[in-house]
Amino acid sequence: MVALAVLVSSPAAAIDLKLEGQLNQYAGLNPVLRPSAALTLEARPYARERGGTTHNLDVVLFGRYGEGVEEGRKHVDIREFGYIFANRHVEWRMGIGRAFWGVTESVHLVDIINQDDALEDIDGEDKLGQPWLAASTRLGPGKLGAFVLPRFRERQFSPVFRELAPFAIRADERRYESSREQQHVDYALRYGQRWGGLEARISYFNGTNREPLLLPCAARGSGRPGTQDQANCDLSEAFAPPSVDPLTGLLINTAALLNLGPSQDELEQEFIEDALADVVLIPHYDQIQQFGLEAQWVQGPAAWKFEGRWREQRSVDQIAFAGGVEWSLGVFWDGLLDIGLLAEYLYDDRDPDVFFNLFDDDIFLGSRILGNDIAGTQVLGGVIIDRNDGSWFWSLEASRRLNGRLLATIETRGYQPRGDAAVTDFLDNLDNLRLQLELFF
Repeated sequence: MVALAVLVSSPAAAIDLKLEGQLNQYAGLNPVLRPSAALTLEARPYARERGGTTHNLDVVLFGRYGEGVEEGRKHVDIREFGYIFANRHVEWRMGIGRAFWGVTESVHLVDIINQDDALEDIDGEDKLGQPWLAASTRLGPGKLGAFVLPRFRERQFSPVFRELAPFAIRADERRYESSREQQHVDYALRYGQRWGGLEARISYFNGTNREPLLLPCAARGSGRPGTQDQANCDLSEAFAPPSVDPLTGLLINTAALLNLGPSQDELEQEFIEDALADVVLIPHYDQIQQFGLEAQWVQGPAAWKFEGRWREQRSVDQIAFAGGVEWSLGVFWDGLLDIGLLAEYLYDDRDPDVFFNLFDDDIFLGSRILGNDIAGTQVLGGVIIDRNDGSWFWSLEASRRLNGRLLATIETRGYQPRGDAAVTDFLDNLDNLRLQLELFF
């Protein structure tokens, strides 16, 4: 209590307030323009004692406001609200916080602590605050961190995702593998060490998967078998076609030939259309075990990067990894621009019929451009190409300060599909252009 009182009254504090205005445009949706606004407050008071012991209080509050089609993105979140105690031997974190794991640019395969804030974006960069008790300490030549995560946070689905999804999403009927549901206590360990230009970390996570499976189910109350009290995800039971004996089938087809009724094929098609109208998507959160590896080796102008994971989910082993290089070409135009090239390979062996797995055998090529100017100009862009069917996903983000307090950002991304699968149509309609202004106080 004494430490907290010192923190509150401490003159050593940083308080930042950021107001953001955002304008979104999606290729497959109307209305075309979707404005919203967000406010972020950060406060980080701290106090230092003799001997190097420090007390920190990290506070990051976030809220977004939207009207009309963007009203579904309205939310408030405590990104961070935690007390940090640190001395020369150990660091303790208690409360709500965020932790990022990963080194590659195109995907973040091992990042597992925080839930995505999918109301903000679908790129996985924005995270919700996670209740935790965390500690880290020196262990030999490296550093060991441990996390206890006492409460799980569900993923929300943005209005855009809901509008473009092939079926209605019933997030309020979510299901868990664990009987403790949101109260399941997850835990994680992470150890890192550096050898000259090489830095590597290994990690372990046991708990509720942050990424839900969207299970197709017969809607509750639809009149299908097993839907009286809840949705029925046993599709073979819920949508069992009516049996037709040979004699009845012959009579139906004879009547169709005489234009006295529909044929058996037409009745089957009508049954399928009625069944699809009763399908909903139910989020399901599995229990998983995950081992992760992150490594980065800086050698001259090159930074070689790798991250991979082994995961056990539904008694099935899964392997995914990404690796490549970021190569600095140096500075150009009298030192005004620093240009780097990015190249990574992505692999994921999960079953695409069960998991929403886009990058199973893909190549990422991109570039990062940094302006050595007062305005802090930055450009990051790239393309991910599917080696199997030639589909490609592209993105571009550029930002620049307009003055000391105003930052302008433009982002665009799109998907160029090959084939006619339903998932490719869904992604094709997600082509997006975003304009954003951030005012700092």
